[in-house]
Amino acid sequence: MAHEPISFALADIETLQFALFEENISTNKNTPLSLKTQVEFGMGQLEKILRVAITFNFEQAKKPLIKLKVRCDYVVSEETWGFYSKDGAISFPVGFMRHLGVICIGTSRGIIHVKTENTKFNDFLLPIINVEELISDDVSFSLEEE
Repeated sequence: MAHEPISFALADIETLQFALFEENISTNKNTPLSLKTQVEFGMGQLEKILRVAITFNFEQAKKPLIKLKVRCDYVVSEETWGFYSKDGAISFPVGFMRHLGVICIGTSRGIIHVKTENTKFNDFLLPIINVEELISDDVSFSLEEE
């Protein structure tokens, strides 16, 4: 399918989950930190909204340190919605979905900073994330009645 410029705007940001586990911070500064990241997509057909939710789980010694789930809603123009709709489904190109993921990740980075400011958790930064590994295909939705 040919691609055309996609007209969209960030419409809403919601912190769906946020938790800090102070009791699990290692006193050993050399204890490795791991990060598990998961992305989910959704849409609101009537509102022409795409939803990207990303969950981040920071762990140290296999114990949770920070859990964060952020959802960004993007309103898509009527023209764009129509262009990518066909045969009862809508499919958005992987490049566009990665772009939305990058925006959501950057938003999450700011949320972590603000929510951990002036705490020992503020040293745990959300690293650069390769969205090509996180989002590898076009994203499609059925346009059946909601």
